[in-house]
Amino acid sequence: MKTRLLASFFCILYFISPSFAQWAKVDVGNSSYIHFVKYFSEQKIFITAGDGIITSDNGGITWQKKTVVDTLNKILYADIGHVHFLNDNEAIASGIMYTNTEALLRTKNGGQSWYLVHSYNGGGLPRAINQTEFSGDIGYGVGYNGRILKSIDRGKHWTALNSGTTTTKFSSLKVLDANTIVVVGDQIILRSTNGGTSWTTMLFPGQRFTSVDFKDALTGVTAGNDGDAYSTMDGGQSWTKLTTILYYSVQKVKYFEDGVFLLGNGTFLTSKDQGKSWEKQVVNPFKIFEGVDFFKNNVYVVGRNLVYRTSNLSATSRPIAGFTSNRSLYCKDSTVTFTNSGSDNNSYQWYLNKQLVATTKHFTYKIPSGGSDNTIRLIASNGTFKDTVSDSFNVEPELALNLTASIDNTELCNQYSANITVQNSQMNAQYQFMRETGPQGNLQPGTGNDLVFNTGSLTSTTSFTVSASASNRCGTITKNKTFTVNVGSGLPLMEWEELPIKNYPTNNSVNSIDFINEKIGFGTGASTGEFLKTTDGGVNWKVTSPLYQWAINPTEVDFVNEKIGYAANNVLYKTTDGGETFERISEGNMIKVKFINAYTGFVGTTGTGELYKTIDGGKNMKPVIDLKKYQVRFTNLDCPSANVCYTAVGFYDNIPDTSVSFFRSIDGGDTWKHMKTPSNIGFSSIDFVDELTGYGISLGNVYKTEDGGFHWSKQSVIENNSPDMAVIKFASKDIGYIAGGYNLGFNGVFRSFILKTENGGKCWNQVTQMDNYRFEDIEIPSDSTIYISGAQSIYGKGTVLKNKLGNWAKFAVADTVVCPGDSLWVESTSIGYNNFSWYVDGQFQKQSANSYLKFLGIGLHIIKLIATKGESSDSAQKIVRVMPSPNITFYGQPPAEINLCSDKSYRTNVIVNGNGTNKLSYQWQIGKDITFRDILESGNSVGVKTAELLISPLRDTLNNMFLRCKVTPKCAKPEYSIPSKLILNRIPSILQQPGNVTVCKSEPVVLSVETSNNVTSFQWRVYANGSYNPEMIYDSPTTYSGTTSANLTINTPFNNYKYQCTITNECGSVYTRQPTLTVGCVGLEDENAQDNIILIAPNPVSGQFFKVTSTRSAIKILSLRNAKGQKVLEQGFEKVNECNLAIEKMANGLYFLQITFDNESSKIEKIYITNGE
Repeated sequence: MKTRLLASFFCILYFISPSFAQWAKVDVGNSSYIHFVKYFSEQKIFITAGDGIITSDNGGITWQKKTVVDTLNKILYADIGHVHFLNDNEAIASGIMYTNTEALLRTKNGGQSWYLVHSYNGGGLPRAINQTEFSGDIGYGVGYNGRILKSIDRGKHWTALNSGTTTTKFSSLKVLDANTIVVVGDQIILRSTNGGTSWTTMLFPGQRFTSVDFKDALTGVTAGNDGDAYSTMDGGQSWTKLTTILYYSVQKVKYFEDGVFLLGNGTFLTSKDQGKSWEKQVVNPFKIFEGVDFFKNNVYVVGRNLVYRTSNLSATSRPIAGFTSNRSLYCKDSTVTFTNSGSDNNSYQWYLNKQLVATTKHFTYKIPSGGSDNTIRLIASNGTFKDTVSDSFNVEPELALNLTASIDNTELCNQYSANITVQNSQMNAQYQFMRETGPQGNLQPGTGNDLVFNTGSLTSTTSFTVSASASNRCGTITKNKTFTVNVGSGLPLMEWEELPIKNYPTNNSVNSIDFINEKIGFGTGASTGEFLKTTDGGVNWKVTSPLYQWAINPTEVDFVNEKIGYAANNVLYKTTDGGETFERISEGNMIKVKFINAYTGFVGTTGTGELYKTIDGGKNMKPVIDLKKYQVRFTNLDCPSANVCYTAVGFYDNIPDTSVSFFRSIDGGDTWKHMKTPSNIGFSSIDFVDELTGYGISLGNVYKTEDGGFHWSKQSVIENNSPDMAVIKFASKDIGYIAGGYNLGFNGVFRSFILKTENGGKCWNQVTQMDNYRFEDIEIPSDSTIYISGAQSIYGKGTVLKNKLGNWAKFAVADTVVCPGDSLWVESTSIGYNNFSWYVDGQFQKQSANSYLKFLGIGLHIIKLIATKGESSDSAQKIVRVMPSPNITFYGQPPAEINLCSDKSYRTNVIVNGNGTNKLSYQWQIGKDITFRDILESGNSVGVKTAELLISPLRDTLNNMFLRCKVTPKCAKPEYSIPSKLILNRIPSILQQPGNVTVCKSEPVVLSVETSNNVTSFQWRVYANGSYNPEMIYDSPTTYSGTTSANLTINTPFNNYKYQCTITNECGSVYTRQPTLTVGCVGLEDENAQDNIILIAPNPVSGQFFKVTSTRSAIKILSLRNAKGQKVLEQGFEKVNECNLAIEKMANGLYFLQITFDNESSKIEKIYITNGE
């Protein structure tokens, strides 16, 4: 009765009381579950609903609804209950995803798009974050299941705090400062003064607090069910109950300028004395409102699917402000009149861009300049209250055009090209790409995105111009931007001297050389097993033949110091006296040898495809790679460190197999992992300058990896008809050489070449071309000394070449990509000069052999060294890029939660836009909750330092763990992908098997199986008549039901039949055992047919038909079914007591005959067919 009286009282107040405010219902369109309203200004209003965001930019005159979307414009299915705005653009939205997951979303553009920063689906239902609030960069959030979250970076990342409970619903909070927080919820108030490390708990039995707000650091109010409210005057340390006149729940507590506001079900209270006295206001007594916000005299309340507004809290009528403009196009010097369209009022104030410009009813304005965004605001007053309306108008630009263009490289190798990019090309603008000789390509319209123009292959320095023109309704303007591309002339040619080798046999190439230093070196021949040694840099060679082992395979030599070395020529040899004597220590098609130290090394075979490791100098060999089934040979072995080694594999008969082409070891060669190569190629030679950076050559192409072989990029080389590249070697991180050659196709002439790079493979130039030489190997004992071995012509005498040294200006840099403010160490490595001057972008820096050079400006800079000695001089230059501090954006990342199968593989990746940097490093991490650790490269974790991670197999220890990727750009702090929870399932487990069943009569029998591990399907099968092949069964009224469930009901049991169930989930299938069904009697007759005596002859059936006789009721239908319950024959009759049923070629076996009588009763008899097909 109390509720009915209150409802009547509210209706009277709402409709007849003259003391209440004038409330107007606001039409914001069809929306449900409106929770929250934010009143930014008189014009800008922000509302959230269960199906999107509703905004107004003109004080509520018109509204726009937008679906909650992410940065890729994909819908985020979220119900947003509260939004905390850090500023006009940045905000944190709290609520629940429609997957029943608590969620926090973040926006950087005022709610135009959002991205998920937190999700969690643990604990009970429901799950939601109800509110967030910040103090500076530090914020907190509260929700169901005792959840309290904290962020220290403006809401980008969140961690869970220990609230002491996992069941309590927390509804609201107030952050008094970065460390002091008050949280209210069901029967509880929490307070912390140390940022949530610990909490003071106050219990209020029977109370369910729904909202809390503070006027200042000391004064606050909380309220909840039945209209109860409590006040604090000491910052939430103690609370005093207030007397209110509400008899239902308070949904929102909000302080306004003059007091405190309690919003309830269609009604609210206001108090100006901290709750000692209250004034009641009625909006709509039949509705539940959840949100309220104020701006000056204006109040909005929202809830469910309703929005109401008032501009006062008294009975005085509200003025209505409004105006129209006589123009839709605004240009400089045009005149615009703003005409009042609202109610007549006592006074008017017009503001243009916050400046008072008129007090008349209408306002006329001449636009003084173009290209401006303006706000016009009218304040109308009736003497008691005011109303405000605002609008904006944009003046067309004064023929201004922003042309922002950049070039990716102004310093090119000869015959290279560059890309010129116009950033954010302007819509409705036109762009023309031109070179010195005129337009290049067609006129292109702006798209709003980047436009890219390619210069084409360049052989000389050339200038290019991008011309842009844009028009608006007030005029047209054109702008140009010119770029000059400097094209290098290539590297200088290298000269070589042939070192004489006395007593060396003809038709025997020097296949392999190895130098300990510039003076001491070794070499091997081919089939006749010659061994060469020099101690004076190749001036003199000693030739012996201790390695004789007739074979067509090349030999290889590898020395670890001046004394200890190894050679392979089908047989593995070892010397401990610098090659004076050799010991034959192992046999078996051994052609490749690489030793890390005097005792530990590797030997590769040809044809048999085996790689061996030894740790005792070759006495014992352990196979570590076995490719016997492939016709392959090992082409290269390289170990940049004691733990990391690589080997390349070649193929016979040009039959590549992607599983055997390239291998990597990170444990000193004990285990090797196959690494995929580009387009499934096999490398003929590899060389690694460190554990991650290496190069490979194949079929005239050069490839580079910077992550240990996980990914390869193709390098540019000069055009020379896809030459046969024999060997690649690097002297340093930047300087490398490739030797190779090809047959000219006439008179047996062989042309050899040497390519060189001085910038880590970005540019390769041919520095040597020689006819009648064939190059086999390169050795670089120092920066200035290079040896090349091979033979004169294709089958000529073995030879060794050494570069001729002349005066040479060159230098080394620690890096070619730096950050603003970095100092870069440069060191002259010139030959033949003694004075050195350093320049950056043409400006003199310092005169010394070595120096630190500091770089500030973002972009490309040229370091130039001028080396002199007397009248002689030379110069060298390199390009350094100073990177900006990029912003990392994840365009693709693992989902917040994913279901996987144990013992299977999982491959995932991140897609990142570094926004201006190509220097990104990756590190995958694993952890629980907020503690993460780096994943180490191992046998089942591949690509841990790349954008793509492979875990194979998945172990049970990863269940409920979180996976994320740490991405660190050059010149910026790392960013992290969202944690992805791994939920591992296993193949189904059978907890309870179905057992054998015996029944004494034909009655329904149930077979059951109990399982675990998220079973998705069941399928029962039958072994009929002793068959060894089960057949699938289906639901049938007379035979089975539940054939695709855990419980199979056998309506017609068959003696000695066996059954089996296949149980399946996403991880695989298992099978139950085969229980046997034993039936003592059939007894399938209809009770109404018991008095009928049926005679069947013959039975078993030995002819083509059998006779059925009924002693009482007439026969209407005969139906014959097989043992699986499938109908195989049916025939109707005209009420006869005796009939014949013909059978045609039916299989031998048991059948069931169902006789249906004219009174619709039925009876079933067994039939045995013994002479069928």
